[in-house]
Amino acid sequence: MKVGPIPLFLVLFTIFSCSDQETQQKLVDTQRKLVATEQKLLEAINTNQSNAELIKMYVETVQNVIHSSNDKYTIRIDQTQEGKLRYASWMQPKTPLEKPDIVLYNGEIEKTGSWGVAKYKFSGDNQSYIVETVPVKRRSKLNHIFLEVLEGKTQKFYGKMKDLNLPN
Repeated sequence: MKVGPIPLFLVLFTIFSCSDQETQQKLVDTQRKLVATEQKLLEAINTNQSNAELIKMYVETVQNVIHSSNDKYTIRIDQTQEGKLRYASWMQPKTPLEKPDIVLYNGEIEKTGSWGVAKYKFSGDNQSYIVETVPVKRRSKLNHIFLEVLEGKTQKFYGKMKDLNLPN
């Protein structure tokens, strides 16, 4: 049987057509793999940048002044190498091993009365954070700690905190 030019053309077209579909599918699969790899790399870069910022935050700390938490927040007030007070806050369930939700510098301390009551005040973006320490008894190193969050002049949160610097 003799094969004419048209059937041979159809055979060749079919072979190349199948080959093109396979190649196209391989290209789509490769592109999906590349996109997935790129996403993983971007996540790793973001994690590394976040970790670098967190490490920098702890390296610049000279002394922890307050470390406390409640069911809504974990907070730290630290003195930095530059002598500034820094407020860092994490909303639960985040921990201080993660990047803080809020970091504010240049806090002020206001001491009132002879009991040793102190207020640490921080402001930023129309929000104010006031951490008050009240000694359990006069000249005691044990303190009650309270956090107040204001938006403008409106109180958004007020609550007692657990002192995490105390030994169990």
